[in-house]
Amino acid sequence: MRHAETAAAPTHLEFIIMKFSTVICGVSALFLAASCLDGGSFKSNYNEYCSFEFSDVSTLYGNDSLYFETDFPQSSNNQSLAFRGKRNGEEKITDIHDFRGGFLLSLLRDTLVCEGHISENPSRSMYSTVADTTGSENSKGFAVFQYLDGYMPSESVSFLLTAYGTCLPKLMSVCNTNYVANTVKYGNTYCRAFEQGDYIKLIIKTYLSKVQSGETVEVKLVDYDESGLNVIDNWKRVDLSKLGDFDYMIFEMESNVPSAPLYCCIDGMLCSVAIEN
Repeated sequence: MRHAETAAAPTHLEFIIMKFSTVICGVSALFLAASCLDGGSFKSNYNEYCSFEFSDVSTLYGNDSLYFETDFPQSSNNQSLAFRGKRNGEEKITDIHDFRGGFLLSLLRDTLVCEGHISENPSRSMYSTVADTTGSENSKGFAVFQYLDGYMPSESVSFLLTAYGTCLPKLMSVCNTNYVANTVKYGNTYCRAFEQGDYIKLIIKTYLSKVQSGETVEVKLVDYDESGLNVIDNWKRVDLSKLGDFDYMIFEMESNVPSAPLYCCIDGMLCSVAIEN
């Protein structure tokens, strides 16, 4: 897992601030130009696509093909959203087990679902998508969300241009990790195999000025119903249009099974951004 290695180099949060400062300065310059040309008014509407694609893959990711910082943007080119995570109080992550909850980036894919598979390399299985393609649109990377109650960042996703406008989610793609797909079918040391009535679901809420905006969106990632065990094992598009404009989003996961693995893969989030002076 890659992280900042020298004191002289800027932290990733400082890097993000510098990047976002460039974005904000660019927006401010547009506002200023518009003010001079059009009596002080400026409007711009555009789509923000979270591809989790970065031009510096070789230096960004560690040997384990994972990357984590407490704040990171959604791609090299689009940086108005920050995805957040939490670690074990250490200044630097030295091991994947220092990661507690929230988002990290992954390049891992593992489609094998068979009894005993996850015991061979559980950490790799936890952060590998079980889908046929690594990313939702044949991309190289995606985000993994891990939910651990009591160890989560205060915001899951933050809109960093709230002073200039609004951000409205439209859609995203989800998939289970290899670890989840194997655990719910075969069980493991910590969790039994799923039975009829068992489920794992993802819960998404948006907040504006600290008040929930729009409706709550829930996605059944695993659902053992009358038809049998249903597991999302390929990228599935999820409609987010019921959510509202947000300053930040909260992601949570829930299961009726004690010690169920609460992980999922996320990619291709599309949001509508409206900037106005």
